[in-house]
Amino acid sequence: MLSQILKAKLILVLIISLSLFILGRDNLKAAYSETASNKITAEESIKKDAINKQDPSKKPLMLLNQDGNQIEIDSLMGKPLVMTFIYTRCPSPTKCPLIMRRMVGLQKELIDYKDKVNFAVISLDPAYDTPRVLKEYAEISNADLYNFTLLTGPQEDVDKVIRRFKIYMEEEEPGIISHSLDTFLMDPKGVIRRVFPGAFWEVEVAAEEVIKVIEEEQKAKGQKLEAQEGVLKLD
Repeated sequence: MLSQILKAKLILVLIISLSLFILGRDNLKAAYSETASNKITAEESIKKDAINKQDPSKKPLMLLNQDGNQIEIDSLMGKPLVMTFIYTRCPSPTKCPLIMRRMVGLQKELIDYKDKVNFAVISLDPAYDTPRVLKEYAEISNADLYNFTLLTGPQEDVDKVIRRFKIYMEEEEPGIISHSLDTFLMDPKGVIRRVFPGAFWEVEVAAEEVIKVIEEEQKAKGQKLEAQEGVLKLD
C-alpha cells in the first residue's frame, strides 16, 4: 500500500515537473519571439545609434577575403549588407556555428535577391582563420561565395573593425574566445538598420527586414530618376 502511494506521489511530481518545463519553454519561446520580431528593442536602438553616430571621415577598413585578396569593408556596401563576427574553431554549437547556419540560411531565403544583398562574416581569430581556413569553412557551411564574403587579416586591422562595430571580445584561453553575438543589417549607405542579437534570431524575420531595405532603396532610386526626368523636361 505504502509503495503504491509513493509511486502515485512520484508520478504526480513527474507530471508537475513536466508541466512546469513545458510552460517555461513556451514562455521562453514567446519572450524570444517578442525580441526577434520586427520590433526594435531599446538595447538594439542604443547600440545601433552609437555605431551610426561615429565620425564618417574614419579611415577605410581593409581586410583579406577567403581568396587572400584585400577588401575594403565599405566596398561591400552599395547594397544592403548583413554582417556578423565569429571564429571557425568555436567549440559551442549554439554560438558561432549556429550564427553561420543562420547566415547561410538567410542567404538561401533571399536567393531571389542575390544581386541586391551582400553577406559578410568577419573572423575574431585571424591568427588561426587564414583565408584558406575561411574558404574551407565556407565550403563546409554551403555558403555561396557569389555574394558571401569571409574576412580575416592582421589582428591590428581586425581590431579596428571590432572597435568600429563595438564588439566585445576576450580570449579566455588559447583558442577560446568570449565575444558578443551581434549580426548587423546595414543599408547601402552603411547605416545600421537592425542589430540581431544572439544566435537564435529568426531567418524569416531577418529576411523581411532585408527585403524592406531593398524595397526602400529601389523606391528611392525610382523617385530620384523621376526627379531627374522632370528636370530634363523642364529644360
